[in-house]
Amino acid sequence: MKKSVVENSIRAFFIVLFTTALLFFLVANGLFQKKNRAGNEITVSENVLFQLNDEKAKRVNLEEYSFAIPEVGDTITLTKVLPNVKVVQPVMLLNVYHSAVEVYLNDDKIYRYGQELYKQGKMLGHEYFRIPINENYAGKELKIKLTITEKESYTSIEPISIINAEDSYLNTLSENFLALMASLTLITIGFVGLIASLSQKKYDRDTRTLTWISWFAIGMSLWMLCNDGVIYLIVPDFQIASILEYYGVYVTVIPVSLFFANIQTNRYYRWVFLGFASFMSIAVTLLTIVHLSGGVHYIFWVPYIQIVMILLIAFIIFTLFMSFRQNEPKQKVLAYGMFFMGFVILFELVRFNMYKYFKDFFAFNISLVPIGMLIFVFSMIYSYCIKILERYYDEAEQELLEKLAYMDMLTNTYNRNKCERIMEEMEAKKESGYLINFDLNGLKFVNDNFGHDQGDILLKNFSKILRNTFQGRGVVGRMGGDEFLGVIYGKEEEKVIGTLMDLDRNIAMWNQSHAEEKISVSYGYAFYAGEKHEKIRESYKKADENMYEFKKEIKQREGIPSR
Repeated sequence: MKKSVVENSIRAFFIVLFTTALLFFLVANGLFQKKNRAGNEITVSENVLFQLNDEKAKRVNLEEYSFAIPEVGDTITLTKVLPNVKVVQPVMLLNVYHSAVEVYLNDDKIYRYGQELYKQGKMLGHEYFRIPINENYAGKELKIKLTITEKESYTSIEPISIINAEDSYLNTLSENFLALMASLTLITIGFVGLIASLSQKKYDRDTRTLTWISWFAIGMSLWMLCNDGVIYLIVPDFQIASILEYYGVYVTVIPVSLFFANIQTNRYYRWVFLGFASFMSIAVTLLTIVHLSGGVHYIFWVPYIQIVMILLIAFIIFTLFMSFRQNEPKQKVLAYGMFFMGFVILFELVRFNMYKYFKDFFAFNISLVPIGMLIFVFSMIYSYCIKILERYYDEAEQELLEKLAYMDMLTNTYNRNKCERIMEEMEAKKESGYLINFDLNGLKFVNDNFGHDQGDILLKNFSKILRNTFQGRGVVGRMGGDEFLGVIYGKEEEKVIGTLMDLDRNIAMWNQSHAEEKISVSYGYAFYAGEKHEKIRESYKKADENMYEFKKEIKQREGIPSR
């Protein structure tokens, strides 16, 4: 199969895979949402009394209302009389950021979280509360008090839902179905890739590339699960989930940098990417120490990390543009994926900040990150597959060239050049072993009387028996004409004797069933000890002398012409 055909097949496979996955996500998402609409649900959004600290309360619509960034320690109070709508086994879904929470029904406190952690200087992150409430809530006043615990926390509050406890899980899944499926796809790719890379015997550049892809896929899937609140279905601890969310963003800069450093041919570009990876490794370590010690929390560094991400994306796009100009197919697809991912991240940064500061003017709150991440990871995997394909072709070509250079095509054994090289390597490494010289008796007689074609058949038949006998024991090659060389490494003479006895037995079995094509061979061996001043040519010469002594015996015993 031609290389271009395989490349096109891989490209088509990824297009079909991504299209099928996208259609599945959309169809399944529609079915999920259709199923969830059947349940009763109360949405607390319109005519909510909003009060910041001691300011005068105002009635707002939470879906549209945004406010100035509050200071640490500020309190936001939300008050709403709940309607007379019956929900069985009700729970309240509350999605807030960096706040201690108190919930009241008619001034009876039903939930409290985060006050002690705030006093201890610990970070309260993105919390997605699922708070059980009494079924006789109708007509009662719901009051939610939020105490801001971090700077630059948020400027709007998501609508509050009261829904059946079982349906609440379906609600979380249906609202974030695309992100969930993208996350599960990425985390599956990540773990499979990690297992595959760690199981490799040789941890070379291509294996490292697969490791970075896998690490990035797991990190991004983790961030999406946390960002959309799905992580709380698995990890109920808000502290751990918040740390995982920031790690998902901060740490994944490292494998992306290492991935592009690993595929670079330009050493200057490689050093820049390694610089990004080193900087983020040190930064994440220091930020973690500071965070866990009760100092500055992860959220403080978000703007600075965003700047690093933008610089990294810009440099990636630049390097891909340079390789794009060189018409490298694997880099082209990676460039397309990175261009799209860069657009998605920049759009996400703009969308996030616009929605945060201008919610009443900017209502678009749908993240394109799941689609962007899938496309980018697929482009990374595609680039990796093409690279592996190229390595496969290079190795196959090298193997073919080596076969042409070192193989005797008639007998399918090593040729004289390879035999000479084997002996040179043994001498250079001082590696001990036995050299065995073989001489095929009667080849000249067959050539002269029956033709060279019949002589070639004799050579092929003998070499086949010789290869099969030496398989797993040593190597054999044709030195030229009717002369062959065998090498058995090590100091065990019993192994050599056993091999030669098996050879005699195999030749005898052949001769019994091929009376017209009988084989007779002479051999002699000598030991090369690999000592410092010992010459392997001397051992080869000794083996040759021993072979000729044996040849004389064969000639007298069997009456077969010696040449």
